[in-house]
Amino acid sequence: MGGAIALPALLREHGIDPDVLIAEVGLQAAAFDDPDNVIPFAKLGELAHLAAERTGLSDLGLRACMQTGLGMLGTVGYLVANSATVAAGLTSLQSYLHLHDEGAAPYVLLEGSLAVLGYEVLGSELVGADQIVFGALAIATNLLREICGAGFALREVNFAYRAPSDTSVFASHFAAPVRFNADRNALVFDAAFLERPIAGANAILRDFLASQVRKKER
Repeated sequence: MGGAIALPALLREHGIDPDVLIAEVGLQAAAFDDPDNVIPFAKLGELAHLAAERTGLSDLGLRACMQTGLGMLGTVGYLVANSATVAAGLTSLQSYLHLHDEGAAPYVLLEGSLAVLGYEVLGSELVGADQIVFGALAIATNLLREICGAGFALREVNFAYRAPSDTSVFASHFAAPVRFNADRNALVFDAAFLERPIAGANAILRDFLASQVRKKER
């Protein structure tokens, strides 16, 4: 579920009953009560697409997730936050995000002095995939800002989708050049941040959380 948990509130702000819209795509509203809940990726895309149409917000996915941080990723988010370094945290994200998000996979690449946190949608023709990715990279940006700490800034943001009619919210949220119709969905930042220790990380809590996510994989 993760960041999608914020979608009902955004729908209410625009005069739409979220329970009715959620039921329209065959889902239960209660699924949005807990970030650890999992719903089919295709259904989430269908819901995001329909919500964007009904609200008239071509950037709905981004707007729904701009305030979403690590806490909304449930156990996986807390594991990332308690990792020893940024690199270790992103490794945990890459290893365990599928517990929340079964239709896409994060990855980390090094390109010279730059690091790339990408998000690959496994079904390229999925309805609403653009909205899901807009939201996913908004959350990933918040995540990086939380774990990297002071001085962090994105170098570039890539979307493999066409630009919405209004990109002003993208510019304000990412505070970096945003490229649409790119060959990937990704955040680009200085690789030096990967070795930065995560402030406040707790090794005992990290071990406990790791054991919890491993249990969920069984």
